[in-house]
Amino acid sequence: MDDATDLHRMASVLSDVLSANARDLEAELEWFAQVLDARLKAYFGTREPGEPRGPELPPPDHDGSPSPYAAFLREHRVTPPERLIILLALIPHVRPQLLDVLWTRNEATQRGFTEFGGVQGTSHGGFLPTGETAAFLLAGDDLAARFETVRLFESDQFLACQNVLHLSPVAAGESQLSGVLTLSRELLYRFTSGLERKPSFNSEFPARLIRTELEWSDLVLPASTLEQLEEIKNWVRPWSTQF
Repeated sequence: MDDATDLHRMASVLSDVLSANARDLEAELEWFAQVLDARLKAYFGTREPGEPRGPELPPPDHDGSPSPYAAFLREHRVTPPERLIILLALIPHVRPQLLDVLWTRNEATQRGFTEFGGVQGTSHGGFLPTGETAAFLLAGDDLAARFETVRLFESDQFLACQNVLHLSPVAAGESQLSGVLTLSRELLYRFTSGLERKPSFNSEFPARLIRTELEWSDLVLPASTLEQLEEIKNWVRPWSTQF
């Protein structure tokens, strides 16, 4: 009876967390839609005097929310530009139609707008945003702002060093920003299920979790290998509790 009560309580808590997460993401998606609409109006010259150009629109406030998404934002003090990039990577998984407007055809070239970026996936029929899409959303045609956006993808910045997302590899000679925005599987699972997920063994993560009763001191390896493992352990330890 106690076990059944505990399971019921856990299910109720998870349901509440998922509801809070859905509510917060709805607010985020509405904010994103407003930013995108403002940026497109500014780009096509239909913006009314005094209307924002997009990124300066304030994001939703999730203080006090128990959702995994809100907790992530608070834990890492995610900036509005970083939030918009994360949302860009998340949208194809939760509301792909929100980006359909970016398929707009350029009448002068009879093709899509290069500055909007984006590609069509092998199976996914919607707009898959690239780094170029993020640059358009955050910078428009402002070159200095574009350079600031590129900086957000560098390896020493939050998005990369915390394994939040990355740009998919591109062919030699092509712009780095032409890579597709790819959200980490762990964060995608966290934002959509409310649960933590350990990475599973696959071609992208060729390692398995091994449980043992042995201690680190029981490991027998050549001294040089142990030294390298110790360096890796010391590097990983500060980030091991982040997600």
